[in-house]
Amino acid sequence: MTAAMVLVFSLAAQTIFGGLVFDSNVTLTHFPSSGPEQSYSLAVSQDEERTDYTSIWFDVNDTVLSVVGYNVDEGSDWFLASYGDFFSALTIANGDFSCVLQHHPELEVNSVDIGYGDFYLGLNTGIDNGGDGPHRDVYGWVHLDNSGGLSMHGNAVAYGSQGVFVGVVPEPSTYILFALGGLTMAIAARRRMRKKE
Repeated sequence: MTAAMVLVFSLAAQTIFGGLVFDSNVTLTHFPSSGPEQSYSLAVSQDEERTDYTSIWFDVNDTVLSVVGYNVDEGSDWFLASYGDFFSALTIANGDFSCVLQHHPELEVNSVDIGYGDFYLGLNTGIDNGGDGPHRDVYGWVHLDNSGGLSMHGNAVAYGSQGVFVGVVPEPSTYILFALGGLTMAIAARRRMRKKE
């Protein structure tokens, strides 16, 4: 692998993941209820600086999550996903995920069975740039647990992105190892070429 190939890999990773933010740009709020349904909201920031949020409101009754409200600005789309799934415009369009709420092209609101224990939601949103509709270039995931009330274990949101791997948290050391490995291979290839001369 040459240094040029390492650079291409690095640029491809940035194109796919964009500005990736962990555990700070999605919030879960619980609204206490005396009935069997427990009410919650999930809010996601549509920008990295956390200045423009959009939200959904939903009830959880046993193992069924039902959306009861949502912001109508740019809105956000939510899908039931699994750990390791690649969540993107293509995989959404292919119907790879059970839809919880989707604004575009038409409004679709569903109830989904989340079961007990851990589950993931994929999210997609964007900011209206120029009045021609929201640009869906914000992808993320939320790791939730439905064991005695809903709790959030983690989340990630990628801005200016083409998609995310659900639940996957790449450590900075992973990128450093890729870069060092590529550099080492480039140096070894160069030495082999010199020996041939």
